[in-house]
Amino acid sequence: MGGYKAALPWWKNVALAVAAGCYTAMFCSLLLMVGPNSHGLAATNPGLARYLTSAISLPFQLMVILGGIASISAAKLAVPLKQTFVKAILANWFVCLAVWQASAAQTGPLSAFIAVGFEHCITNMVIIPLGILTGVEGVNWGKFLLHNLLPVTLGNIFAGVVCVATLYSLTYGALGKKIAHALGESST
Repeated sequence: MGGYKAALPWWKNVALAVAAGCYTAMFCSLLLMVGPNSHGLAATNPGLARYLTSAISLPFQLMVILGGIASISAAKLAVPLKQTFVKAILANWFVCLAVWQASAAQTGPLSAFIAVGFEHCITNMVIIPLGILTGVEGVNWGKFLLHNLLPVTLGNIFAGVVCVATLYSLTYGALGKKIAHALGESST
């Protein structure tokens, strides 16, 4: 898949990236519709509430509740920087695993990272700017860029490169073959 995308003309990759951003925005709208409206369930069974919020997000309902934007965008900016970075690594690790395991586990890792509350830069590019644009107190561009988007993006990149791509390249791909060859071992 990566080789195919790398060989595409630049404009096709841009079109695919725009489409992916749109799909993420639609997903976020459902997350905002379901999660903030599960007050009773969240009070009595927070684990089930988070699971349901993540598990039913696939229909892509395009409804946004401003109470949802306020609580989620403010909460994302209140997390300490180190914790945000770690949550970003874990989130993209799940996302990359979902892509890697597309034929076997299409939605499990994605639902898991949402239910646990990890951070993903693309999702945050929808949720937090909505908080800014709707005037949520304490949610602004500076905090978003420096205290969320930067560490989350770096954490997501780390997860994709180290936790998934490097691991599986060592195990099944060219990197593992090169190391096995250098050590004089069979690469199987």
